[in-house]
Amino acid sequence: MRKAITIILLALLAISTMVVAAQADYMPNEVIARFRPNIGFRTQAFVRDSLGLRQLRMVFNSDFVVLGVPDGVTPQATIARLQSNPFILYAERNPVAHLTAVPNDSFFKSQWSLQTPGAGVFGINVPDAWSISTGTGVTVAVVDTGCAYENYGPYYANPDLDPLRIRPGWNFVQTGFHPDDDSQFGHGTFMCSLIGATTNNGFSAAGIAPGCTLMPIKSFDSTGAGTADRIASGISYAARFGAKVILIGGATVEPSQCLQDMINQAAAHGVLIVAGSGNDSADLTASPGVQKTYDNVMYVGATARAGSLAPYSNHGAFLSVVAPGGANDTEGPLASTYSPYDAAVSPFGFRLDGSSVQPMHGTSVAAAHVAGVAALVMGAVPGISAAAARAQIEKTARPLGDPGLYGAGLVDATAAVDVHTTGTGGGGAGGTGGGAGGGDGVPPVETIDAAITGLTVPAGPVVMGTSAQISVGVRNNGSSTKTITVTLQDQATGLTVGSQDMGLTSGQAAAVNFDWTALAPAATHTLRATATVTGDVDLSNNSRTADVVVSPAQLQVRIVPSKSTYRGGEWIFVNFNVTDGGLPAPGTRIDYKIYGATGYVVNQGTLTTESSGQLEIVMSRYYAFGGIGTYLIQATATRNGETITAQQTFQVISARGIY
Repeated sequence: MRKAITIILLALLAISTMVVAAQADYMPNEVIARFRPNIGFRTQAFVRDSLGLRQLRMVFNSDFVVLGVPDGVTPQATIARLQSNPFILYAERNPVAHLTAVPNDSFFKSQWSLQTPGAGVFGINVPDAWSISTGTGVTVAVVDTGCAYENYGPYYANPDLDPLRIRPGWNFVQTGFHPDDDSQFGHGTFMCSLIGATTNNGFSAAGIAPGCTLMPIKSFDSTGAGTADRIASGISYAARFGAKVILIGGATVEPSQCLQDMINQAAAHGVLIVAGSGNDSADLTASPGVQKTYDNVMYVGATARAGSLAPYSNHGAFLSVVAPGGANDTEGPLASTYSPYDAAVSPFGFRLDGSSVQPMHGTSVAAAHVAGVAALVMGAVPGISAAAARAQIEKTARPLGDPGLYGAGLVDATAAVDVHTTGTGGGGAGGTGGGAGGGDGVPPVETIDAAITGLTVPAGPVVMGTSAQISVGVRNNGSSTKTITVTLQDQATGLTVGSQDMGLTSGQAAAVNFDWTALAPAATHTLRATATVTGDVDLSNNSRTADVVVSPAQLQVRIVPSKSTYRGGEWIFVNFNVTDGGLPAPGTRIDYKIYGATGYVVNQGTLTTESSGQLEIVMSRYYAFGGIGTYLIQATATRNGETITAQQTFQVISARGIY
């Protein structure tokens, strides 16, 4: 029975791949529109209503909305109408994305993909890397089918995932706080486990970065299909809430400007975005229409156990590196996932004997290896930029041949986290060469070079008014002892946190600690650490930045009527905006009542905030019995057991236009 199910799944995948290659792959009755910046909810509603369109979803923390195509109207015609509107920046079809790994029910007892290469096995050399870094302090977001991280409803927690290292994201498919994995093959759970499963606990499989924090985000449904807007929302959410690495579990055939814009935005905030190259056996340089590739994404091809390119792996000039993906359904790398083929457990259960470790193959499996290694690199060099981490992984990869097939080569985790290979120059201890004395009696030229090697800040929001310790790594890369001045600034406030002098010998490194108090505003504060020394010859490594979110101390709700004064016959638009710790609070319950000037309740209800943390209500004909005078809006917001109440008023100055 297990093999029969596998064959059916593989057959369906093969059929879907042929269909995708033959025709456009879009949601048939949806389009994405981007409003121009700073367009309010009222104007957006007016635009939708005037065009006869219904809003289906919003892309998290953005100006994008997903609109339904009316019956009898083509998507192209809807796009044309939207783009003729002065409030719309652009509109496009909504592409469908498909996962880029294949499930399998075979079982292997060893994780060959993590081993040190040798004897015909091409792993990524993880074990020796753990003595340097386990990815601690790095948040990796997995935008996929969700994850088995909790016991909730029909779902069970994967016991090999440490709940203290899970920071749940958002469910953009069913819309809610619980990004649980409902796919039969546990695709998202597999990716999370491969990246961050608990290691050295005598149970199940090992994760590549067992010290990292995982942020599962559900943008793909139970069948493994996602849409561009949901993936874009997942990326935006992850970047907004502190992820340093984002793994995208699938790919679109058709392009999406919405998705590209959200990728660009995340990359601009210092996030490394990783994705599989796709499973079409295609050269995407020669045939770009097979799968869309996006800028600012680190694409990973898949290799077989013997080191050759996996037969299904897409390739081309866009490829960054390769990593183990397995050649077929019996060779896929191992990680803990569900056991959906076992009648002894519930549909999404996990067998405590460890046999829920399953193989899976595909380029998203390969990409998960790279996301894990990226976490190791960022853990080894705190504060390293996404671009530098990517360059480090590429620079230390093992060349396998044609870059069009293998990119920079096979990822090597141990080489990537070796701090002696990071930074500028790329040379060893010798630097510029010539030896100590040059052989002709000429003394060596003194080198002066101070470097900031790390900047460690709190991973989560810091409540305004409280203090946190900031650690700055500094190193004397010069050839003689120097006094180096280390300064920390809060660029959001313009204040200098502190400055310390460090006397360091040649090659000596040290950590400098500062006590930083989180001051207003409640926003993202960029902290910059700078090392200065007179005569410095390399200023490119003298500073680093890191972002910290400063939040208010409690849940807050703002009530904003569209106007302060109304006349009879006008519609009233009221916006409720909820934040939690200064961040948008989607899924918050709002209970509201609106009292007329006569004291009667003219409108009331219970609603839930959208992904932006906001919701809007529209009222008309209130004045028939509410009277002329002051109206009172009273709202109670409830979230995670915390409740707060707010009030706001507006005026009705005439009763004209009563119907």
